[in-house]
Amino acid sequence: MKILSFLFFLLSHISFAQVSGWEKLDKVKFSPKYFEKIQTDLLAPIMETYAKSIDGKEITLKGYYIPVGAEFNIMIISKVPYRMCFFCGGASPATVVEVYFPKGKKVPIYPTDKLVKVKGKLKINPDDLEKLNFIIYEAVEVKE
Repeated sequence: MKILSFLFFLLSHISFAQVSGWEKLDKVKFSPKYFEKIQTDLLAPIMETYAKSIDGKEITLKGYYIPVGAEFNIMIISKVPYRMCFFCGGASPATVVEVYFPKGKKVPIYPTDKLVKVKGKLKINPDDLEKLNFIIYEAVEVKE
């Protein structure tokens, strides 16, 4: 019984509780959208009232570092660990964010799944297939 209690305690305190800021992105609605360039439907954010109200505003997100773009001056963070992320595990497109730091600022590189916190201007992207649906520009890393 002590082992079960310990496992329950451990699972209830896993770092999922440590991610923050994602509740704003969770409220953005998605719908299938046809993209002529690739001749298929993909989920895209709907630019309705709520999405428009947060587009261009400052946002702070804490998430898991995914090593996919430092050589292109891009950081990707995810609401969930790598093994469960949008690219690998079927999570929502609202669980990954592309992060750009100011020109000349080197992108930090961390081990996969390290929790990092960034702040910057949010851009909601319903159209550009070359980018994720959520982008943070002019990012700064927030040290805790």
